[in-house]
Amino acid sequence: MRATLKQPVLFPQTYGWYITAAAADTLLTAIILTLGGIEVNAVAAGVINHYGLLGMLLFKFATVYTVLLICEYIGRH
Repeated sequence: MRATLKQPVLFPQTYGWYITAAAADTLLTAIILTLGGIEVNAVAAGVINHYGLLGMLLFKFATVYTVLLICEYIGRH
């Protein structure tokens, strides 16, 4: 599929699924941590330990946003 200037994003359906999966991951992580579980991803664990669940949410948002920007950049070049 060729990108045009009129097209706001290249892969809207894929992005929707990716954002849904990221939201589910965040929700399940919060539930597991609330029940006494641990985060095994060292970077995410550091964010959670330092900034709490709000920090985790902002970190996830930042990573999703970064991935979408990279996909758009690479897809258009």
